[in-house]
Amino acid sequence: MKTLLFATLLSGSLAAAEVPPLHATVGLSSQLFSARGYDLLDGDDIFLSFRLAGGTTFELRRFSIDVEGAFSTGGVDGIAHAQVNSGLTLLGFEVSGTARWKLLTWLEPYVRVGVGADWATLTLFNTTRLTQTVGNVAGHAGLGVQVSARLTKPEQRGVFLVADLGAGGVLRPAYDFDAMAPAPVVGPQADPIGGRNAVNVGALPLSGITIRANVGVRF
Repeated sequence: MKTLLFATLLSGSLAAAEVPPLHATVGLSSQLFSARGYDLLDGDDIFLSFRLAGGTTFELRRFSIDVEGAFSTGGVDGIAHAQVNSGLTLLGFEVSGTARWKLLTWLEPYVRVGVGADWATLTLFNTTRLTQTVGNVAGHAGLGVQVSARLTKPEQRGVFLVADLGAGGVLRPAYDFDAMAPAPVVGPQADPIGGRNAVNVGALPLSGITIRANVGVRF
């Protein structure tokens, strides 16, 4: 009986030890869009997004490789041509790889590359509410540094509080908003046909510089 109990505890300990390192982070990403077309939405060219990510880590001798999936969302409002209220929301999913160099036990510079897909929704509020959602691919790259603090004892599985600060760029093809239109007609309308043609407002470049700040847990 004692032998069986010991074997059960040992197998549980080995299974726990084989669990790969995992991490989860939450933070903000600031994107700087300098193209003139973005002035339609915002005068200071800054777009803020909320970012939530999770993944796993592969340990090498001098490096750690993080593979993660991330979700981000953000929005901005403005006044186009001093008279038309406008808004842009951006929803994105990304898969990335990060190589961290083990400079110190608590300090790790890194390089990161990723690819994903984003959906941008542009809305113009004039006499009629015009809106369109356009999807596009996106490439991400950047450099940064992670600072970590261990939360558990040395003999226990490592749990670390991690702060992450990085900068880089995002590359996206221009978003073609060529079919801006009101929402579909619901119910009887006084004029169900007039004023509902699609409007082409042109392309909106959304490539730019990125700065991100995240905090999370690695365990």
